[in-house]
Amino acid sequence: DKLPKRVGFTAVAPPLASAEVNRSLVGQTEQLLLDLCQRARKFPHLICSISVDEIDGLAPKRDEKSSQSKNDALSVLLSLVGGIKDVPNLVFMASTNRRNMMDEAFLRRLTAQFFVGRPGPDGRKSIIGRAQGSLEKEAGVKLTSEEVQDLVTWTMNFSGAALKTLVSNVITYGVTRLRLVQRKAFAREELADLADLVSKQYRVAFGSLSLPSVFRELELRNAVGASGASPSPSPPAKGKTAVAAPAVPSRSPEDLRRSELTKIELIPDAMDVLHAPEVFTGLIFINLHEKTVVVQAKDPRRLDREIPNGPEKFEEVLMVMARFAHSQGVAMMQVLDLQLLLTNAAFDDNKAIEVLQDKMDECKEYSRSLVIVDYDSLVGVSSNVTNSSAGVSSSYSVTNTKMEQLATKFVRDHALSSSKQCWVAVVTKHSFLVQKIQKDLTMKKTREQIREEKEKEQMSKVQLCSVCSSNFTEEENSKGSLSCSYHEGDLFDPTLHPDLWVPVKPDQLTSWVLKHPPTDLAPGSPRPGLQELKAKYIYICCENPFGHPGCRKTVHSTGKGLDDLGLIPPAVRLKMGEKFKRLRAECSF
Repeated sequence: DKLPKRVGFTAVAPPLASAEVNRSLVGQTEQLLLDLCQRARKFPHLICSISVDEIDGLAPKRDEKSSQSKNDALSVLLSLVGGIKDVPNLVFMASTNRRNMMDEAFLRRLTAQFFVGRPGPDGRKSIIGRAQGSLEKEAGVKLTSEEVQDLVTWTMNFSGAALKTLVSNVITYGVTRLRLVQRKAFAREELADLADLVSKQYRVAFGSLSLPSVFRELELRNAVGASGASPSPSPPAKGKTAVAAPAVPSRSPEDLRRSELTKIELIPDAMDVLHAPEVFTGLIFINLHEKTVVVQAKDPRRLDREIPNGPEKFEEVLMVMARFAHSQGVAMMQVLDLQLLLTNAAFDDNKAIEVLQDKMDECKEYSRSLVIVDYDSLVGVSSNVTNSSAGVSSSYSVTNTKMEQLATKFVRDHALSSSKQCWVAVVTKHSFLVQKIQKDLTMKKTREQIREEKEKEQMSKVQLCSVCSSNFTEEENSKGSLSCSYHEGDLFDPTLHPDLWVPVKPDQLTSWVLKHPPTDLAPGSPRPGLQELKAKYIYICCENPFGHPGCRKTVHSTGKGLDDLGLIPPAVRLKMGEKFKRLRAECSF
């Protein structure tokens, strides 16, 4: 009601809510709208105005479910705002927080639209700082700079009303509780509880979590890890079985705190780039599978970085992103996940797409925003396990293709081509989604993925076995299949007299046969070929002819023969030598 007076407008009616204009009887709403607007015609020398709050109740989006009375009222309103009954000296001012549910024709006729968003870090710090004077005056308690910093971080996405409630709660708690116990400072858990209470009251959540609750969870985990004790389990509910919680690794609180701070500070360090006037925006890819964070900026002159030792759980992602958003002056942080769809009762694809599009459009209005896309819950992955003679194989596919296409389009449009500072953090833990996201967004691969690809390429490379002279791959060897055959004994020609038997190694058989041609050929008979001569030889170990696949099995190898690989130990060679002597003696006898 103060705005019309400040700009020199004359209000023809007090500020109205849409519910005051909507009437139950047919035709009353239309007549009231006409009467209000016609008042301005009585004062043609003045600029008149009408203010309506929650205008979405008067100008809802028209569809097949809209009632006739709503459509009639909207038709009259459109005729009064830029239509056939437009009043030249009337300024129509309205407000809403559900712009996506308003009629497009009405929005097009508005001369100007202004977006009033949530306070940014500086605004939140200024509002929270108002509690300093009251606390110090009434209870002798002063918030430290670290406590104010924590509150500014935890109150991400708080509206002005939520911040006002938080300031009131902090002052009340300090006056009623701290003064009674004669304490001069807040505990961080107390401030986190107060912020969490307001988060639930105003439904400021990121998925199913709030930033203060995430902080308490991390602090509890740190405390449990430091003490080495498990948290006392709550008694099981009736009809349920108590399950022991997994042991938490024992680490000191300082180690855990340092680890958390390292993760938080790594991302701002990655943003330490050129001080160029261009808007700095881009994509943050958080790979929970490999525990890495990849920062890819829109500006090609800026350095893309890969950060190891990244967050391991979604709770840590939220805290890391909240600290990053604070360092970048981000005013809006939105999480797109399954919980968001359930909260908005988006149970079918069309409703889900409408909710996501609404949240994305809201982020566009901010000059600096951060969107976290949880691909695992939003898109989903289905697996198909096939059991065949070749073994068990698994294949994966995206569960919700429409949602995946919408999310990928949003990331591509806003993280890599937006004119505003819009950071998009993509979070996933499934290796299949990691590869698909990197392919769809043409992202650079991490060092771990490059190493795995090289290993996979080496595993599938066809090589020649130095033992059996057959082709193989390292992948076949890794399965433990003993497909390489060899003989423990040498070769000899049993067609000769036993006194002329000479053991010949298999790899030297060709040169031996060429150097020692047969001497018992009849005059005029043709000389046998090389393969025919080699076929006369048999193995000492199994007495099978040359060319037999082998009587022993092992894995394939390259670059080394039987002697180098140690497949035939000295004891076996001695045994083969004794068998050769025995065969010669038996044939001689």
